[in-house]
Amino acid sequence: GCGWTRACNAFTEGFLKYISEREEQVPLDFYSWHRYYDDLSKFLGEWKKSKVLLERYGYPDALNVFDEWNYMRDWNDQPDSYVTLKNYKGAAFCAATLAALQSLTDIAAATYFEGDVVKEWCGLFDVAEMSIGAHGRKATMKKLKPFYAFRYFGDLYRMGGAVKTEAEGEGIYACAARSSEGKAGILAANYTPECRDTCVAFEVSSAERMPEVRITDRTRTDRKIIIPDIERRDG
Repeated sequence: GCGWTRACNAFTEGFLKYISEREEQVPLDFYSWHRYYDDLSKFLGEWKKSKVLLERYGYPDALNVFDEWNYMRDWNDQPDSYVTLKNYKGAAFCAATLAALQSLTDIAAATYFEGDVVKEWCGLFDVAEMSIGAHGRKATMKKLKPFYAFRYFGDLYRMGGAVKTEAEGEGIYACAARSSEGKAGILAANYTPECRDTCVAFEVSSAERMPEVRITDRTRTDRKIIIPDIERRDG
């Protein structure tokens, strides 16, 4: 496979048609593409198109790889998006994308672009201080709000067991996991392009203890919050 800038257009379809119609069908191990967006429906729509395309030309088992993704509102006003992808809205966007990738698609691998701290596309870290000394360059990194979406998705990954998750409501995305020892976690995001101020409600049953809740939003960054009251139910 190769890295397409879009999952489906006339050129990619022509390529698949050409290799599938050879006397001996050319094998395709993976199909990789990228997308920059502010509305998750754009990337989910692109993924659905890629599935249709691969099945149409006889490659339903090729790994579907989303090899570049990040926030972009308007390519004609890129600096505005470089600011957004580093703030609370960028954090919600990343958490929503990670949750959607896990719970709504069969994409085999995905790559956030990018982690290079001196590039405008990096929403994970900022350089707090840089210096050059006898042992070369040294930098102190500051974690930005989107970093925590990846941190907690990583915690779910290390638990090892995906849990089916359903999120109700526009702009609500979630994924969950549990470990063999009984530890469990949920990553949830409330994200829409217009970034509405709305609340997310969770209903947890059969919890043996009060869950730990951390939130990142406009005013808080990875803040542990105390649940003052919880309604406990039998079963």
